[in-house]
Amino acid sequence: MNTPTVGIVDVGIANIGSISRIISDLKVDVKHVRTAESLREIDRLIFPGVGAFPAAMACLELAGLNDAIRQFAKVKQYPVLGICLGMQLLASVGEEFVVTSGLGLVEGHVQKMKESSSIRLPHIGWNEVVIQNESPLFEGIPDHSDFYFVHSYSFKPTSPESWIATTTYGDQFCSAIQSGNVMGVQFHPEKSSSLGRLLLKNFCKGPLC
Repeated sequence: MNTPTVGIVDVGIANIGSISRIISDLKVDVKHVRTAESLREIDRLIFPGVGAFPAAMACLELAGLNDAIRQFAKVKQYPVLGICLGMQLLASVGEEFVVTSGLGLVEGHVQKMKESSSIRLPHIGWNEVVIQNESPLFEGIPDHSDFYFVHSYSFKPTSPESWIATTTYGDQFCSAIQSGNVMGVQFHPEKSSSLGRLLLKNFCKGPLC
């Protein structure tokens, strides 16, 4: 099987330099996705993101990517990996600042995490990821491994089968999802040393079905 061409969504909602370098080091062809036409040139899509849910959805809309990504994922059934805010944008709806429709690729909603005197937001730093359901994303990655997080909101998928990993910060939250060809991780694999690199390799080069 030929190595897939991997696209990275590049519409100003994330710094994609680290991810691009890792994927290039894996000897995978990388293309920046800024328009709907760019999706015709790739086989897999990485969707990173930082910032606020409503602003990110507005950037996608302005670039004409909302419906194009839905078509890529749901009609053509190509693999998609959301990272951090990129994972949250896969949801049906987000509740950050104002209720905003997401891409609707994985049914569920994004809500603010609970804060207390001992649990401060954002959740920043290394934390344990506990695998709940098997996924090719975590091939070769030991259960209870640590990954690097930066976020204040979390995605709660409707179907328990979509929860492939959880993490605890005060309460337990969903830290990785998979619904068919659509996947996501709340942590930053590009900031998570060798195991994060392995996860990206699994997505870019491994069999995902």
